[in-house]
Amino acid sequence: MDPIEEERRKAEEDVMKAKGEQHSSAGNGGDDSPITKGELTNEMKSMIQGLLEMDLIGPREVRELKLKLIPNDVKLEGSKNYLSWSRRVQMKGIEHYLREDCVEPANKLSPEWRVWHTTNSTIVAWLLASMSPSVSKVVEAMHTAAQI
Repeated sequence: MDPIEEERRKAEEDVMKAKGEQHSSAGNGGDDSPITKGELTNEMKSMIQGLLEMDLIGPREVRELKLKLIPNDVKLEGSKNYLSWSRRVQMKGIEHYLREDCVEPANKLSPEWRVWHTTNSTIVAWLLASMSPSVSKVVEAMHTAAQI
């Protein structure tokens, strides 16, 4: 479990404990009478509101990267035209994905991973298409733009 998920779980437990203490001390005066449907509904609404306020649930903002990659007019043939090819690649605004510091998010179920994966796959396909067949065969097994 990553630190963010662990922190969220702990916060949820804290909210549940706090709500449980409020209910037992204020809800029914300490006796063991059954909870009514209305009390349960109010309690659930209160817990949900608490989770919303702590930003643990609710709509998530997913950053989308709009890529408009036009075909590269220079195909990489090897070392003889690498400088010209690499300058054209760097002008596309994808430098972040080409550096080693752009890492794949660990949680493959997260919206961030989906954005990263879609963007990385697009850039990898674009890079392979901008290479001669002999060069692309050498790097086609690499999975990230940074590896290529």
